[in-house]
Amino acid sequence: TEVKRKVICLTSDEVYRLFNFKDFEYGSPKHHLYTTTYIIEKSKTVKDIIRTNFEVYRDMLVFGCGVGTRYSDLVNLKIDNYRGSEGKYNQNELGYFQFRMIKSRESKEVVVPMNELTLQIYKKYSKNKSSNDFLFPRTRNGGPIWGEKINVNIKVIGQIVGLNRLVSRPIGDVQGKVVGDSDIRKPLYKFLTTHIMRRTFIRESLNNQIPDYVVKQFSGHSSSKVFETYFNPTEKEM
Repeated sequence: TEVKRKVICLTSDEVYRLFNFKDFEYGSPKHHLYTTTYIIEKSKTVKDIIRTNFEVYRDMLVFGCGVGTRYSDLVNLKIDNYRGSEGKYNQNELGYFQFRMIKSRESKEVVVPMNELTLQIYKKYSKNKSSNDFLFPRTRNGGPIWGEKINVNIKVIGQIVGLNRLVSRPIGDVQGKVVGDSDIRKPLYKFLTTHIMRRTFIRESLNNQIPDYVVKQFSGHSSSKVFETYFNPTEKEM
C-alpha cells in the first residue's frame, strides 16, 4: 500500500530564478560568499576555463529542466547532440537536442527542442569544444560528476536562491498510513534532486498546451501509466 504522493516540480518562475542568480558565477566578486570550490576544464587550445561548483550544478539543473533528460543522460550529452536546421549549430536559431537514452531497453532516440535558457547554457559550455567533447564538465578522472554530489549541492543552491515554496511529500507505511510528520509541508529546496528535471519539463510542457502524446515523445516514455506518474493535475486544471 502506498500513500498517493503529490508530484513536486519547479515552476517556470523558479527555473528563471535559478538561472538569473549570477552571484554563483566565477566572474562575480560575490561568488566566494557562497562557495570556494571550483571546477576547471582543461583545454589544449585556449586558457583553462574556471567555474564555481554551484555555477555548474545550477546550469546542469536548469538545462535538465529544459530538455527533460534523466541525470544519466544529461552528463553524457555531447556537443554533437545539438542539431540545427542544417544539422549543425546556428547561433540564430534555437534548434534541438537529439540523443539516445541510456536506460532505454531499445536505446530510444529522443528529439527535444531547445528554449532560450537551454540555448544560452549550450553556448556557454560548448565554446572552444569539438563535436565529440562532453557538454558539461567531467571529474579529474574523466568521469561524470556523481549524482549524489549534485543532489546534496542543489539543495543548498535552492536554499540560497530562495526556493521556499511550501510542499509536502508524505511517506506511507505498509498499511498506507502517513509516517511521522512527513505530511507536513516543508520548503521546496529540501526536496530538490536531479529527478525534478524530468518532472519539471513534463509539467511545463503540458502547461504550454503541448499535447501529451508529443510530450511523451520528448521525454522518451513508452508507457502512459509511467508517464502519468510525472505530473498531477494543477488546481487550475481541476
